[in-house]
Amino acid sequence: MAANLFTIAPGTSFVDALAAGLGIGDEPVIGYISTFTAYEGIRYLLEAAAALLGRGRRFRLLLVGDGRDRDAIVEQAHRLGLDDGSLVMPGRVPNDEITRYYSVIDVFVVPRTADRVSTLVTPLKPFEAMAMERALVVSDVPPLREIVTPGEAGLLFRPEDAADLAGVLDGLLDDEALRARLGRQARDWVVAERTWAQNGARYRALYERLGAA
Repeated sequence: MAANLFTIAPGTSFVDALAAGLGIGDEPVIGYISTFTAYEGIRYLLEAAAALLGRGRRFRLLLVGDGRDRDAIVEQAHRLGLDDGSLVMPGRVPNDEITRYYSVIDVFVVPRTADRVSTLVTPLKPFEAMAMERALVVSDVPPLREIVTPGEAGLLFRPEDAADLAGVLDGLLDDEALRARLGRQARDWVVAERTWAQNGARYRALYERLGAA
């Protein structure tokens, strides 16, 4: 489903048009944008979403992307009852449209597992979400813990613990002010700490300490 296929009525923003085209109304949107692989932990996000539905919570879950685990995600969503319209999966989208999908999301979740790759590699998607002022919820693995101070740039949950993730999300669904504050603080942090200029200065200082410059 490509965003540029939507007909935008006069006075309607592109974000509103995109949401409408995805079948999303005024309910909060929990989302993730990534390649669908096992270590991304999307299965735990699905379980958390099902738990929230069981509590009568109102939201949409937007998963943007594709990958080898897509069929397994669709099957699990069906088993959990998320194919009632709660789950929206538009597939892979062009890079120049990604920011519009971020704009539809209210809470961006990075549910990475405790696998070795997740404990060693920092994904780029959290930084993009932070730059877009999205409220961020991430699993408590070392690379993500380095960028999220709980209550400041986002919130943490125990890796591979769908119940804990559901509890964290539950507190955000009705609290628009908290989501907005976390989003603002996340953007302030990423602008201050993770620009290319900032990273370049850090590497130069490191090389100088090592005697390489």
